[in-house]
Amino acid sequence: MTEHESFCLAVLERAGLQKRKTDHSLAVALLSAELARRLRAKGYRTDVSLCYTGGLLHDIRRYERRHSRAGAKYLRALGLHAEARICWLHDGEDVSLDLNDPAAIVCLADKLLSGDEFVGIAARYAYTAKKYSHDPALLRTIARRRLNAYALQSCVENALGVSPEEIWREVDTARKLSYNN
Repeated sequence: MTEHESFCLAVLERAGLQKRKTDHSLAVALLSAELARRLRAKGYRTDVSLCYTGGLLHDIRRYERRHSRAGAKYLRALGLHAEARICWLHDGEDVSLDLNDPAAIVCLADKLLSGDEFVGIAARYAYTAKKYSHDPALLRTIARRRLNAYALQSCVENALGVSPEEIWREVDTARKLSYNN
């Protein structure tokens, strides 16, 4: 682990998030880094370390309203400008489909995981749509974000020739084995 990665992990640990939120951030970081590593092997320029640190910190202000904006502001104040950009974009509204962009990779990983479990895009957005079913404007925003997530997933699957779920199973197995040792 690099010094910067250690610093970002310490920032996450000091944030005071509930264990489920911290576990989610760690899982997003691991999946993001593995997706980036595999994309690099296919010739993409995706920054593996930034995918990891961006995944760690994407929900740093999860308990605040408009958490992606609040988190980005907090991370910029710490001098973590690249991670702040990822935090700002991880909601999926304005993220690009460029697989060289760590924000796209972290966004996808976030939309595939609930807590530290792989649930897929449909389940992740079904919960959100139900929670905000009373607000038609917000439901339209959620639908756009869901479509962006599916487009990202398709790009990753086409680039790697394997589903993110299969990659997560490998990452999760390795993670559980390392916790048991």
